[in-house]
Amino acid sequence: MDQNNDNYQNTNSNNDQNRDRDKKSNVGKYLPLVILALLAGFYFMSKANKDKEDQIPTLNNGVVSTQQNETKKGVNLTPEERKAQEERATEAENTIKGFTATSTTEDRYNAYIKLAGAKYRLGEHTASIAALDKIRDENPNKARIWTQYTLTYNDMGETDKARESLKKALELDATNPQHLLLNIQLNPDQSKEALDKMYVEALQKSDNYIDVVIAYAQFQEKNGDKVKAVEYWNKAKTINASGAAQYDAEISRLQK
Repeated sequence: MDQNNDNYQNTNSNNDQNRDRDKKSNVGKYLPLVILALLAGFYFMSKANKDKEDQIPTLNNGVVSTQQNETKKGVNLTPEERKAQEERATEAENTIKGFTATSTTEDRYNAYIKLAGAKYRLGEHTASIAALDKIRDENPNKARIWTQYTLTYNDMGETDKARESLKKALELDATNPQHLLLNIQLNPDQSKEALDKMYVEALQKSDNYIDVVIAYAQFQEKNGDKVKAVEYWNKAKTINASGAAQYDAEISRLQK
């Protein structure tokens, strides 16, 4: 009987060792796949950040700002931000230098719009306009070109040209919340009633885009209607729960 117990324990011990060996083998087998998955994750995160950099930086994505629609001029860049934009400009210029007769219209568009955006952020407005001029005629349906013209001309103080550019951007993309907010920004001399109507229209066309909701809340406070301002800060909370703490702070300030 004791011998049988010993044999049973030895068998169990051997089975445990085999299982441990199999586990180690499986870890070794799947480790490369885990590493590849992590690398893929880092790649797509990096790509997402790059895509975000390529967007024109007017909207705040639900972040509260006292200068909701103000564009970011080169003089306001931190040293790190300036270096990043200089690198983007250089990268775009190098791409442009490599163009050949077989380079596509889309390749040219991507390089020049990137250059225009970087030059704009650096405060080099003339260079930004020159880059846009290179691709304007061959890309008649690209709203982003006219959005960038609008931002750059506005920073240059060329308000009439900015409005004309925005008109074309709106013709191509009438529901873009950035265009709708720029339209309000470029018409500050309208009456309070007219501006209110423009905000309501922007809310409708953008399907209550979070930055439009925030801008409208700030507009209502500026005009002394704190009740309506609170109403739209609460609306912002239902749209963008991640910003609730900021919006609650605005509500508390208004209700004091």
